[in-house]
Amino acid sequence: MHTVATKRYATAFAWREALADTIGGFLTTGMRHGELVKLTWPDVSFSTNTIRVRQETCKTHGQRDIPMHDALRARLLALWREAKDTEGPVFANANGKPWTENLDARFRACLRKAGIGPRVVKVRRVWCLLDTDRTGRPVREELPGAKKRREAEAALRERLSQRPRPRAVIHSLRHTFATELIRSGANPKVVSDLLGHSTVQMTLQTYAHVWPQDREAAVAKLSFGTKSAQSTEVESQVLGRTGTNEN
Repeated sequence: MHTVATKRYATAFAWREALADTIGGFLTTGMRHGELVKLTWPDVSFSTNTIRVRQETCKTHGQRDIPMHDALRARLLALWREAKDTEGPVFANANGKPWTENLDARFRACLRKAGIGPRVVKVRRVWCLLDTDRTGRPVREELPGAKKRREAEAALRERLSQRPRPRAVIHSLRHTFATELIRSGANPKVVSDLLGHSTVQMTLQTYAHVWPQDREAAVAKLSFGTKSAQSTEVESQVLGRTGTNEN
C-alpha cells in the first residue's frame, strides 16, 4: 500500500514538472500548440540560442527561428542532460510522449490551484464563489444552497455555462507572450515575425486592443525637455483661475 502511494505521488509530481516546463515553453516562445508539442531536440540550437519552428509544423507554412529566453535556455539545458531520446520531443508528458490530449484541462486545473479564475471556497461554513470582475477586482458570492463541495462545484459549473466568457486554454499563453512584447515596446514587425503571422496587418488587427491602452505612456516617453519650475507655477495659477474643467 505504501509502495503504491509512493508511486502515485511520484507520478503526480512528474506530471506537474512536465506541465510546468510546457507552460514555460508556451509563455517564453509564443508558439502555437501544434508547433510546441511537435518540437524535437534537433530543432533546439544552444550554439545559436534559437528554437527553429519547422515549415511542416507551422500553420503559415513558413519556417522561423525564435530566440531563447535565458530562463527557458537554462531549463532546456537541464532537460537535455536528462533526455533519454535526443531525437524525441522537447516538451513531453510524464510518459515521455508529446502533449496531444488533456493539455487544456490540465492547464485549467493548474490555474485553479494557483487561485486564478473562478473557484469555490468555504468561508465561515458557507460555500462561496470567488471570481474577479472586468476590472480584475475580487468578487465573492455566497452559495447558500450548497452544503457540500460537490454541490458548490456544480453551482460553479452552472454559472460558468451561462457566461459568454471563453474557457482558459493553453493558447492563451501565446497571446500573453505577444501582449508582453507589445507593452515592452517591441516593433510590430518583430512581434509578427516571432508569432509566425503571415503579415504585420494580422498582428495589428489581432492585438489592436493593446496599443490604445499604452497611448498615454507612449506620449509620456517623448523627451522635449522637462517641465520647469516656472511652467509648473504658471500651470497652477491657470488651473486656480479656471478650475479643472478642460472641456
